[in-house]
Amino acid sequence: MYPLERIKGIILPNGYEPSEGNLRIKSLEGRTRIDFKPENRRFSDYDGIIYGLLSRYLIEHQTSNVLDIGGGYKSTAVQEMMEQFPYLTAINIDLFAENTKFSRQGNANSLPVKDLSIDAVVSVHCVSRFLISLRPEGETMVKEMARVLKPDGLAFVWPGFDLTPISKDFEAATQLYGKNTYGLVYRKTHAPYQS
Repeated sequence: MYPLERIKGIILPNGYEPSEGNLRIKSLEGRTRIDFKPENRRFSDYDGIIYGLLSRYLIEHQTSNVLDIGGGYKSTAVQEMMEQFPYLTAINIDLFAENTKFSRQGNANSLPVKDLSIDAVVSVHCVSRFLISLRPEGETMVKEMARVLKPDGLAFVWPGFDLTPISKDFEAATQLYGKNTYGLVYRKTHAPYQS
């Protein structure tokens, strides 16, 4: 369970409230839309659900800057990623993350990251969950991913979701390393990001 004392003093965006160790997000109309436990996932969890594609990408792109969106308050996956691939730079942005060398506290609707500075974005459960349950927030997250990704950068999104209608900056990477990846991996087009 998430430590409630960690939430104290954090300024939450409109509609966000702590609830018994969970994070409850309500729509502007006041209806509960998302109720989930902040979690910490391992890098092997990330890589396993996307068929080992992230590991393959990181092996081939040894100067990568990787951004994990909503990776949990302990940033376990990012720490393990950097241990396994010491040549890369990775950071987790999570609403409840501590500010460390592995993580920054921040909202995925306004990523504290420079434009066109990231080679790969990973989002396990975060962006897709918002796109399903609180669409406007999720769409803003997708546009933020497009803003921070370099041209030809990749976005790994699980569960899979079609991002192309939301941002013209993305095209589906339907095949990667011989695997069908439609809905899981997106390539940032060369066009400047469209806000």
